[in-house]
Amino acid sequence: MSYSLFINTVQGFQVGLLNSEFEWVDFFEQSISKSADLVHKKIYDLVVKNNITLDSTVKLISVAGPGSYTGIRVSEGVLSVFKLLNGSVFSFPIYLIPYLSEQETTYKFVQPAFKNELFCYSHRGATHTDGDSILVSAELEASSEKVFTYNFERPDADLNNCYFFVKEFSQKLFKNVVGLNLAYEPIYFRKPEDEFRNKSI
Repeated sequence: MSYSLFINTVQGFQVGLLNSEFEWVDFFEQSISKSADLVHKKIYDLVVKNNITLDSTVKLISVAGPGSYTGIRVSEGVLSVFKLLNGSVFSFPIYLIPYLSEQETTYKFVQPAFKNELFCYSHRGATHTDGDSILVSAELEASSEKVFTYNFERPDADLNNCYFFVKEFSQKLFKNVVGLNLAYEPIYFRKPEDEFRNKSI
């Protein structure tokens, strides 16, 4: 049997193992993560527990962002190791989960970015490229479209948590990621040179 390893260090920390039908075999999550401290141990635990070998037959599916530089680089490091093993690697942005899991084609997605900022994405079509994103102030405007997020709550907004799609619609989600051969470059809230710039200079 072939397996896929899923890793998300963008929003919290999740790592899981999927079978060849993209059904969950094992799953670990931690909402407040020190993902750099956890990632290697938890991957090792999954491998040992389920008696598999990390080789070229195992696919890696990671979340490419959007997120902070430090969070994304953790999963990017694992992705680089899989490339050295000649494994198949796939990546997708977290805001495409409603579309890739075949739940919505027209929607908005919001996620906390930096202090007093929100990452906002609008999806308006039937392909994974039909959208655009922007960083805005923390004020949420009313929307006639369904608004999704990923493990984020706002008492002043009606937000739909697409985190549950990862668990409930894993077969549709990951089949589409692999079938479309998605391999997004890392998506940062800000360019690394802007995130680490010394504003006092």
